[in-house]
Amino acid sequence: MSLTEKIEVNTHYTRSVNLERDASSVNVVKAYIPTSRALRTFSKISETFHREQAPRAWSLVGPYGSGKSSFSVFLSELLGNPESDSARAAQEVLSSTDGELGERFTQRTCDTSGYLRVLITGSPEPLGKRVAEGFAKAAEAYWAEKSGRKPQVISKLAQLIESDTVASSELLPLIEELKVALLKNGAPGILLIIDELGKFLEYEARHYGANDIYLLQ
Repeated sequence: MSLTEKIEVNTHYTRSVNLERDASSVNVVKAYIPTSRALRTFSKISETFHREQAPRAWSLVGPYGSGKSSFSVFLSELLGNPESDSARAAQEVLSSTDGELGERFTQRTCDTSGYLRVLITGSPEPLGKRVAEGFAKAAEAYWAEKSGRKPQVISKLAQLIESDTVASSELLPLIEELKVALLKNGAPGILLIIDELGKFLEYEARHYGANDIYLLQ
């Protein structure tokens, strides 16, 4: 028997995962392999679910191809609408690896429409503009599946992104308003993921006075 008959290689990850393109992809979710480091990170995130005050910002640092984007897509599905096929697939993959951890995520989104997921891929442009666009797109998609009147903050975000520049002082109040609207609709929270963050930092360094870096704070 030859070596090729004994070893099978999963060719899914022969191409890189793109956060926005591959979001909601059932195939990407099913192919994900939760490593021990990923499981520890999922566990740390789940520990903040029922705490009023806890650090809820994490930075994933690693070389190209280490799985940061794949992790981010998988996390976004774990916290997405539990009725979607991709979210169910993510729950199955995690639960088959760690049943207790999978149950924490299942309970977090149970009887809800999931988190508002704002997924952004870095590019050489102002961070504030892209974050505003990300929130506007995510909010529109979130309420597209709901009946009744949409909150006014959606139209406010749409108007804001028409501007050439978006200041933190303009965007942050709208995010606060969006949070209130989400709470009224029973949403458990907002998940903001920025992939390739360094591209925004490079833009900031090359365009003195942009001040978008303060938005991260």
